[in-house]
Amino acid sequence: MDAFAALSAAAVVTSSLTIGTGVVLPAQRDVFYTAKQVATVDHLCGGRFVFGVGTGWITEQMRNHGVDPRTRGARLDEHLRALEAIWTQDEAEFHGTYLDFDPIFSWPKPVQAHVPVYVGGESTPAVRRAAAIGDAWMPNSVLDPSQVEAQFALRDRYAAGTPLVAYAVSPDNLPVIEEYVRQGADQIVLHLPTLPADHALTALDAIVATTQQYR
Repeated sequence: MDAFAALSAAAVVTSSLTIGTGVVLPAQRDVFYTAKQVATVDHLCGGRFVFGVGTGWITEQMRNHGVDPRTRGARLDEHLRALEAIWTQDEAEFHGTYLDFDPIFSWPKPVQAHVPVYVGGESTPAVRRAAAIGDAWMPNSVLDPSQVEAQFALRDRYAAGTPLVAYAVSPDNLPVIEEYVRQGADQIVLHLPTLPADHALTALDAIVATTQQYR
């Protein structure tokens, strides 16, 4: 499903759940539509939105969107800076290599004074991007607990002090969960596969039972 449509549905039937994307590829999207969608969802959920972003990795997909894969990192950087301007300025403008626009109006603004940006990806550029213009680094979960330490070492080398959010961790992989906890992950996002409603609720109950011991 489209992330923003699905999150809008989640926003209006919850009151405390943090909702977010995992992940959106801003460099392949229109920056003005993205700004409007994020602001709208943040209003619908009362400021509970987290913007998970990435550069993408499917080169054919990028080319279909008119994006040279070699420029995707630089494009993402510009999009994130332009989005921040649109969200925080009454008359926002941006002049870069890939985005260039004179003062514009865009309303509503997000409820949050600053929309948290979680940068996905496992590469060194992703970690550096998280430190430079993000609020957290959100690498995909590893499968073996012995690999968790390497993620923290990469974070500490290139983005010391940046929160690490482990993404799509299998709720059945307790050794990996425990190692993320031991290493000091700021947040662990557990994976919930696409399931029929009754099976999804059963899976969520199991996830709650798993997480209780770490609260």
